[in-house]
Amino acid sequence: MKKIIVIGGGIASCMYAYKVKKEHPNYQVTIVEKSDKLLKRILVSGNGRCNFFNEALLRNNVYESYNYMSFFEYFNLASLSEELLELLSDMGFAYYFDNEVRA
Repeated sequence: MKKIIVIGGGIASCMYAYKVKKEHPNYQVTIVEKSDKLLKRILVSGNGRCNFFNEALLRNNVYESYNYMSFFEYFNLASLSEELLELLSDMGFAYYFDNEVRA
C-alpha cells in the first residue's frame, strides 16, 4: 500500500487528496493541517462567500482581441472548473452562481 501525505488543508490540497483516494482507494492518504479545521481559510475568500471562480472570465471574452492563446485556454481552466464543481457535488457540497456568474 502506498502512503500519501498532503501538506495543508486548503482547497487544492483537499481536492488532490480526494482525487487520489477516489482513483486509488487502497492508498493511505493523510492531510496534515496546522489549524483545527480543514478548508478553514476558504471561508474568508470572497468576503466570506468562498468564491471558487468567476465563470464569466472562463468564457475568454476578455481575451478576444488578442491573437495568442489565452491563459485560460492554455491551462484549460474551463474544463478544470467543471471538474471542480463535479468533485464538490460528489463530495456532497452545495454551491450556487450569483448574478455576477461567480461560483
